[in-house]
Amino acid sequence: MKRIIQLTLPWPHRALSPNARVNLMQKARIFKREKYATMMLTKAALQKVTVKGGLPDKKWRGGRVNIELICIPPVTRYHDEDNLLANCKAILDGIAEGMQVNDNTFHFKEQDWLQAENPGHLIINITWEPSLGCRSLGGRDHE
Repeated sequence: MKRIIQLTLPWPHRALSPNARVNLMQKARIFKREKYATMMLTKAALQKVTVKGGLPDKKWRGGRVNIELICIPPVTRYHDEDNLLANCKAILDGIAEGMQVNDNTFHFKEQDWLQAENPGHLIINITWEPSLGCRSLGGRDHE
C-alpha cells in the first residue's frame, strides 16, 4: 500500500541559490535553519501515517521515495527548474533526515508550476511503497 505525506513550505530563501552572493557563514546558518525546520515538519507529518512497516529503512535496497514539487513562486517571471532543485538542497536534506533515509533513494517527478502568489511556497508530495526492508516508527525491523 502506497504511503504519502504532503509538506507545505515557504519558498526557499534566496541566499540558498547557487548564484547568490552572500557571506558563507550567513548561508550556512540559513541552510541549517531550513534543514531543521523541514526535518521537524517531516517527522510531524510521519506521525500521522504511523503504520506498521511503513517507513523506509536506512539500509533500504531497491526502493525509492518519490518527490513531487508543486511550485507556487513569489513572482511571475521565468521558471528555472534546475536552480529550484539546487535551492531546495536544505529542504531535501531535512526530508531525508526526518524520514531517516539516504537521499539517494529520492526519485524526482516532474515539477508542477502554478500561478504566482505572494508569498510563494512549495508543496512537496512524498510517496513510497512499504516493503521488505521497511520499519515502523518504533524502529523495529519487520520480516
